[in-house]
This record gives sequence, C-alpha cells and structure tokens, in this order.
Amino acid sequence: MKAIEPGIRRVDHVSLREAAYREIKHHLLTRRFDPMTRLDTQWLEHQLGVSRTPLNEALQRLATEGFVEVRPRRGYFVRRPTVQDAIELFDLRQLH
Repeated sequence: MKAIEPGIRRVDHVSLREAAYREIKHHLLTRRFDPMTRLDTQWLEHQLGVSRTPLNEALQRLATEGFVEVRPRRGYFVRRPTVQDAIELFDLRQLH
C-alpha cells in the first residue's frame, strides 16, 4: 500500500447519523423549514436515504441543541427562535 502523500488529507468516515444531523441542521440554519413546522420523519428518511434509527438519533441531538423540539406522540417540530436567540446571535455577530 502506498504512503499518503503530504498535503492530501484522508477522508473521514461519517456515520449516517452524523450525515443526517449535518444535513438537517443545514436546512434548519438556512430556514428551509418554517418555524413550528412538524418534521415528517418518513419524508426525511426517504430524502436522506437513511433508516429510522440514525434519523431519530440525529433529531434527538438537534433537540438537545435546541434546534427542534420533541412533542411526545406528535413528533419533532422546528423550534421558533426566541428573543433571547436573536440577542445571542446579535452579540455573536458583534464579536466577528
């Protein structure tokens, strides 16, 4: 096997859970999903090409981070930004 040449980075293996997480988060941050919209998990499974388990793990992580909220027996919903979220975003932008 050949040695890896300098300057060429190895491609990291990304789990299906991580890939689903990144894709959904991207869509949440770019506001492709309206606030308070119920996320259709069957549609997401089909669109992302993943099964229920990695999708649910990704959505749970997004819920933990505050991007979506879980409503028992109803599903996952896009969280509505709060005034505090806007203040934090404004403060963050002032730092850059």
